[in-house]
Amino acid sequence: MLRAAFLASTACAAALPAQGTTYISSLKTLFQVRATKVPQLLEQWRGSALGGLFEDPQALRCGRLASRFEGSRIHRRTETWLAMHQLGSDQEAPPAVIASLYRMGQGEVWRMLELPVHELESAELRVLLHPDPDRNLSPFFVRDLACRPRYEGQWTSRFDDEARRRARSTLFVDVPDAEVSSFAAHAFALPEGWADVGLGGLPEQQWMLHLPGRFIHGNGVIDASGSVGPAPVHSDVEVRLDVHVDLYNDMLTAAGFSAPAEWTLFGLDAVDRLTWSARFVDGLIHDVVQLDVNGPLGGVGSFFSERDRPLPAQGLPEGGLVQLRAALDLHKTYDGLVAADDNFALPGPLVDRLLAALDGGVALACCAPAPGGLIPRLYLTFGLEDPAALDQAISSALPPELEVKKVRYCDVEVSVLKIPGAPSGLQPAWGVVDETLHGAESARSMRALLQVQGSDAVAMNVGEMTAPSGDGTALTSFDLRYDPA
Repeated sequence: MLRAAFLASTACAAALPAQGTTYISSLKTLFQVRATKVPQLLEQWRGSALGGLFEDPQALRCGRLASRFEGSRIHRRTETWLAMHQLGSDQEAPPAVIASLYRMGQGEVWRMLELPVHELESAELRVLLHPDPDRNLSPFFVRDLACRPRYEGQWTSRFDDEARRRARSTLFVDVPDAEVSSFAAHAFALPEGWADVGLGGLPEQQWMLHLPGRFIHGNGVIDASGSVGPAPVHSDVEVRLDVHVDLYNDMLTAAGFSAPAEWTLFGLDAVDRLTWSARFVDGLIHDVVQLDVNGPLGGVGSFFSERDRPLPAQGLPEGGLVQLRAALDLHKTYDGLVAADDNFALPGPLVDRLLAALDGGVALACCAPAPGGLIPRLYLTFGLEDPAALDQAISSALPPELEVKKVRYCDVEVSVLKIPGAPSGLQPAWGVVDETLHGAESARSMRALLQVQGSDAVAMNVGEMTAPSGDGTALTSFDLRYDPA
């Protein structure tokens, strides 16, 4: 029967365009992640700076061991998941461990990884808004995997075996003659009465659909929430993520919930859609984040300020991993943090001194541990408006029982905080150079930072790399650099 169903589906697919067919949902998409042209992605990976790390024999061996371990773990988990279908239910409300079979969420994520990546042509996971507004907090899932032609026979065998095992399940009712757009499918419904046993809005059905070269799993009523049509043409070789934040906010509001405080902190209450994509360009990863907004950004988006002076200089010693330099509106930044979490609140006089002392220029960086060290080197730099106010702020904030030792590096007076019981590698140090405050996690790291400040370096060395090209205007108040390897 399974073979006949596939032949019928193939005959239907022959009438559709050459790019192939897939399941086109009629429901609104909350979340979507996909990888397109996976064979080309893998080829580009091998020639990339990141992929070059795994050419080292030891790294390659570790990668293969990790891949084998994860593959075995996911396979065992899937087999356990399928074996659970053979458990008896006695038509009673299922316990929590069995109820997990009826919610596809977490399972669909880890099952995306159960097939060898070199067999994939593309992969996509969609989270869809439930058509019933009263059940918005129980979204539908669709997992759409396309294989390379040479592997279709193996994939079909695995798919048919799972369909047979689920059809014999005592926890589902096999739906006969299931189809969508005249394509044969497999659908499995809840036993009668189980949809209302208080298990959090279980989906009415789960289903499986095999189209030529494509294997799709989903939940909801298959023929009521979508149809088979031409697969979208994706020309880019990339990994892409789309989040429809506006629909998520509407879903929470309809369910009587307010957006989390972190949502407001990151300005997502003004965002309609967030898109991230990553691809390889000249051996490096080129990633793009795009926000579609419905008004002025709040939260973190409003923290940045226009600045008529350069960002604070923070040349780094060798081994720089990542560096962020920014110009902040300190009043908005402090108020936004406190609004999100009152644990950020500081005593009023200390806040006044800090706001008077700092000019809003900030740089944060991390470098690899120094030779012979184990702790990454952390650096923090602030532009100063009033150094005297800074001295008052620091002296009022430090508990009197803590010892501050004064040393001199590179003709700069450096303060080293002695924390009782802390290792020598964790003794914060700070000093002022011109109108800039530099800090580090230890005196040793502070010395290395000050040695660089006498050079022409003003930021992390990125060699011959240039800022990526793209639409829009570059933000002069934001500079992010990281080691692509």
